[in-house]
Amino acid sequence: MFFGGITKMNMRRNSRHSTMFRSKLLDAITKEVIGSQLDISERGLCIDSSTPYEQGSTHLLELMLPWKHNDLGSVTFEAIVRWCVLDDETGKYAIGLELVEPDESTLAVFGSIQEKHCLPS
Repeated sequence: MFFGGITKMNMRRNSRHSTMFRSKLLDAITKEVIGSQLDISERGLCIDSSTPYEQGSTHLLELMLPWKHNDLGSVTFEAIVRWCVLDDETGKYAIGLELVEPDESTLAVFGSIQEKHCLPS
């Protein structure tokens, strides 16, 4: 169960722990906020969004960080949409994103988020 009542099989490819995280996820080009409720995994994330995204589309995204990581307040990365499902209860879309060839800095930020925000199993 995630994002307001959607029950769906775990579509992630990597092992993970539940890591709910609130922050702004922006389109890195337009600076439009596309999501704020994030569920982070090792090489991807699930977001809630009022806008659907086409499966297989790639996007340049910027994650705003609530703390500085190596003097940066955000991290920019490319991600591909693996799935997009409408939540009838909230009217929002749950979108599964996979990082595309992430650099070490991006992986370090995602790892840091998991360490700081991982919920106990």
